[in-house]
Amino acid sequence: MAGEQSIRPFVEIIDEFVESDKLKLPVFPEIVSKLQKLLADPDISIHHVAKLISMDQGLVFNVMKLANSGFFRGLKGVKSLDQAIIRIGLSNVSNYIIAIKQATLYNSTLPILDMYLKVSRTHALCTAIGAQWLMNKIKHSELTDIAFLSGLMHDIGKLFILKCIELVRNMYIHIEMTDTFVIDTITHMHTQIGYKLMNKWGMQTEYCQVALHHHDDNIGAGDVLLMVVRIANQACRKVGVNTISERQSELPLLQDVMYMDIRESVITELETVIESVIQFNL
Repeated sequence: MAGEQSIRPFVEIIDEFVESDKLKLPVFPEIVSKLQKLLADPDISIHHVAKLISMDQGLVFNVMKLANSGFFRGLKGVKSLDQAIIRIGLSNVSNYIIAIKQATLYNSTLPILDMYLKVSRTHALCTAIGAQWLMNKIKHSELTDIAFLSGLMHDIGKLFILKCIELVRNMYIHIEMTDTFVIDTITHMHTQIGYKLMNKWGMQTEYCQVALHHHDDNIGAGDVLLMVVRIANQACRKVGVNTISERQSELPLLQDVMYMDIRESVITELETVIESVIQFNL
């Protein structure tokens, strides 16, 4: 796609989809709402959480798979759902269930879109876990859950755009979907679309701001959550986990690391964490 004028009609289509709810993304499945209500009770037991999760056989399989993955696995594999929840962490379980349930959205019958969706899914999960890990590493444990969800949702605009492209392509099969078209559309639109979606869903301001500003050239010091997600996002790109094929400049990563006064060894650890997440295959 040659330039902004070429994609303007599609911009209008996507804006219409955002405003009209013609395309809905079930980002927060019903089980997450029920689970969060359970977790709000300080006396809740692991057994009650396991009972709720056990109502979804596919979810049980994926929670067990996650707990036994290389990232969480201990010396012995877990054999029960209760043990899996303990290993993942009661405070983490709702975040990971969102990630597991979202995985079903990242599929397409169109090969070119399916490729981008799969990479986007891996990138979102790597950014989420990387941001959570880094937030804990820099001693902001009170923000780890927010960091995970911010990382998971920072590119929600990409998912929405790719699903819009799929819908339009299925309606008008003569339209050619090229790499250039997909990449240009995502590059021009995904931050604004992500911001609009999150506002429409009534999400907290910090999540909306991360979606809107995670690609800004220079954000300055002060917003710890935004910088942590940006660092995790850039670290993903550095190790090759990126929706757009070419690797981006490391300048934003260097700026944020400098503002946060993070040692190079910590970034190296972060990259190792991200590389281990790639093997999750949720």
